[in-house]
Amino acid sequence: MKKLSFIIITVSILILHSCSSTRVIQTTDSTITPGTDVPFSKISNESFAENYIGADIYVDCQLLSQSSAMAQYSIKKIPDGHFAFEVTHRDVEIKTNELTGITEGLVVLAPNSFSDLIFSLSKGDKLKLRGGTLVTKPRGGKLLGLNSRYIHFVATEIEKL
Repeated sequence: MKKLSFIIITVSILILHSCSSTRVIQTTDSTITPGTDVPFSKISNESFAENYIGADIYVDCQLLSQSSAMAQYSIKKIPDGHFAFEVTHRDVEIKTNELTGITEGLVVLAPNSFSDLIFSLSKGDKLKLRGGTLVTKPRGGKLLGLNSRYIHFVATEIEKL
């Protein structure tokens, strides 16, 4: 009986661990012309986000938060020398969801050299980001019926508009 309990507990822990970890989706080289302006709603849409992995595109947005609690769940580890913050669509009125108190945003991973700029801004300040997407999926997602993706933007340049 002890062995059966041990096996059940071990399997449960492995399943829970697989739900909480993610894997990065890899694609071949992007076919998007470098320097293309892409609408925010397109890069943040699960149907199109993978097209911009490794791309060199521009996107207009606005600052939502100078930090990102979501990053710790959606990506295993923030790349060395980078920090995370959140942005949202440039034209959306920033207000919190009345039921949850949360406004949904896109996690941006940026080199630490842009931290002074980001921490000098206020919520709602307009930005132009250059870079491409990074998309992750929960490990074991298909097995457990979790097909969602986490979309991030890896910025190489940031400009205040």
